[in-house]
Amino acid sequence: MFLQVRCGSKTNNFISISWGFECGGLRNAKNLTTMEQESLNKTWFIDIDGTIVKTRNNEQLDEAINSMGDESYLIEEPIEKSVNFIQSIPFGDTIVLTTARDSRHEGHTLKMLKHFRIRYDRILFDLRSGARVLINDIKPVGMAGNSEPLDMAFAVNVKRNEGIPADCI
Repeated sequence: MFLQVRCGSKTNNFISISWGFECGGLRNAKNLTTMEQESLNKTWFIDIDGTIVKTRNNEQLDEAINSMGDESYLIEEPIEKSVNFIQSIPFGDTIVLTTARDSRHEGHTLKMLKHFRIRYDRILFDLRSGARVLINDIKPVGMAGNSEPLDMAFAVNVKRNEGIPADCI
C-alpha cells in the first residue's frame, strides 16, 4: 500500500494517514513512472523479519543461539521472492535493512545475511515493531532534470512471510 501523510492544519495539529494502493501498483503512483524518477538512485528501506526471512522474534533467536551457537543462523528461512527482489535492485541504489531484532543478535543476523547472499549497505537494529513511516520532500521542478515535481517517498506493505513480489516496483 502507498502511504501519504499530511501533518497539521491551521486549526489543529494532527497526522492524517491515507492508504493508496497495494503491491503491484507502485509503478502507477503519481510521478513514479517518469523517466526522471527512474534515472535517480534510490534508497530502499526493507524490513528483515517477515519480509526477507520468515519471522522470528528475539526470544526465538535467543533459543537458537543458545542451542546452536555460531551456526544458529542456519535456522533462518529466506523468502526466495524477496531475495530475488533484492538481487534485482540496481547496484547504484542503497539498501538499508530495518529490524526490531535486538542488537545483541547482530552477529547472528550478519552471518545469516552473508550465508544467503543478501546484499545491503546498512542495517538498523533495535527498532520498534510498530508502523514505520518515511517522510521526505518533493523534488522541485528542474532539480533532477524533471519537468514536474517528483514525489520522493513511497511505501509498500507486503503480506508477512510471503515475500516481496517482483511487480512492486
